[in-house]
Amino acid sequence: MTTPASLPIIRFSLREVCQTASANHLVAYTATLILTPKTSNISIQIASRQPKNSEPDLLELALQATREGFTEVLTPLGLGANASITQLILHPVDFSSFHQRHYSAQYLRAALVNAGIIET
Repeated sequence: MTTPASLPIIRFSLREVCQTASANHLVAYTATLILTPKTSNISIQIASRQPKNSEPDLLELALQATREGFTEVLTPLGLGANASITQLILHPVDFSSFHQRHYSAQYLRAALVNAGIIET
């Protein structure tokens, strides 16, 4: 399945867990991105999350960090995206904006390499 501009739909599942004596972080979700050409607009909708009653501020931080990670990768390519995030896990203690952004960019970059859109 492709977008009208022949750009593939990108899907990936992200799950990074770090538990150490000094710091913990958890970043987990599944993403589907419909790439859009010649735009830097990136819209993201959270389709499902755990827990369902997670704090609104935490949800906003996760959304912002994810968008920043996607923007870091897509903007230099002249691409935008309409993204749907499912199975987003928001842990009030182990959430890290830095890691949310970092892994979002890393996993999206890898998915674009796998799709043949960019080279390593």
